Amino acid sequence: MTTQLPSKERLEEVVSYDLSEFDDNPGLREEWQFFARALLAAYEQEPVAVVELSDFVTAAQLSGEEPRKKAVKELYEGALIVGQNLYTHSAPSIPAVPGSAEILSAICDLFHIGAEARTKSAILTNIENTIHFADQLDAIEKEFFMVPGEPDEDYPDETPADECLVNRWGSTTERYVEQFREALLRITNPAPVPAVPDSYVLMPMKLTAENGAKYALSGEFHVLHRVTCNECGGEGCSDCDDDGWLEEKIMIGWDDIKDIYRAAVEACSIKSTGEGV
Repeated sequence: MTTQLPSKERLEEVVSYDLSEFDDNPGLREEWQFFARALLAAYEQEPVAVVELSDFVTAAQLSGEEPRKKAVKELYEGALIVGQNLYTHSAPSIPAVPGSAEILSAICDLFHIGAEARTKSAILTNIENTIHFADQLDAIEKEFFMVPGEPDEDYPDETPADECLVNRWGSTTERYVEQFREALLRITNPAPVPAVPDSYVLMPMKLTAENGAKYALSGEFHVLHRVTCNECGGEGCSDCDDDGWLEEKIMIGWDDIKDIYRAAVEACSIKSTGEGV
């Protein structure tokens, strides 16, 4: 059974449709018009060969005992190649994406691929190499050039994210090289660590949420305050074990903890002389 293709005129109508009913599904609209263009391309193909009786005739064929053989004849030189398959219905060619030739040429220009080497394999190899090199550079940056980030004034209680000493995005090649040079100097010549005398430790000058002190120390300290038992008024009862008083915990607030720490730093710290601690 042979399937009747839509006429060329009908396909041209479909390709030019506004198809506003597909506004909620642009993918379906594009697919519909894509198929129409593909079928329309079948009508616009030029013939490349014709089927005619073979020039080679046997005696049996001349006498009518056997039917004449048929042969395919090229309509112009180079229209066919040996081994090529032919069909009774022309296979519609897939229309190219608009602008695809220009896009492909621009990609090849970016990779400096010459006109004679612009093959699928060459293009894919260049793209794969670019991704591979980018992944390697990303791994190097993450391994060697990440440093603690600066606190965000809008979110003081959040731990700042690490930052990279170099920035590929938006930088010129010259600027990136300079950033790389500065980062190398920083990681190969770190700031000297002051010598710490025995029985001393390095501590921050102030307690802040950023250095983790607020989370670690809030709610950890209290003082005990003796109050008269409300049940017996100080006479003694079972609630106060006949003492007449109870002890209450009064928590030390975050601001008080910072003040105490600040006073301890001022009183106990060793002033720097410029040569270690």
